[in-house]
Amino acid sequence: FIIRTAQASFLVLSSRCTHQGCEVGLPQQAGGRLVCPCHLSEYDPQTGAQTKLPSGSGPTGPLQRFSATFDPQTNILTITF
Repeated sequence: FIIRTAQASFLVLSSRCTHQGCEVGLPQQAGGRLVCPCHLSEYDPQTGAQTKLPSGSGPTGPLQRFSATFDPQTNILTITF
C-alpha cells in the first residue's frame, strides 16, 4: 500500500498479513482499517500497526514498512525494498 501522509510524504506498507501472509484488503470506508480476510486481523492504515489480533492467535506485529523518498521537483516516489 502507498499512502500519502502529507504533500510530499508517503507511507509504504506491505499488503501481506504478518500472521500467515494473506493479502490484506483495503478499508471499506474512509477511516477504516486494513483487514486480513483469512483470520480477521486489522491494521491501522496510517501506521501499519496491528489493531486487532488474528482469530485464535496472539500478536503477530505490524505490517512491514518500506523506506520511501519523494522528489517534489520530479514527482517521483522511490521505494526501497
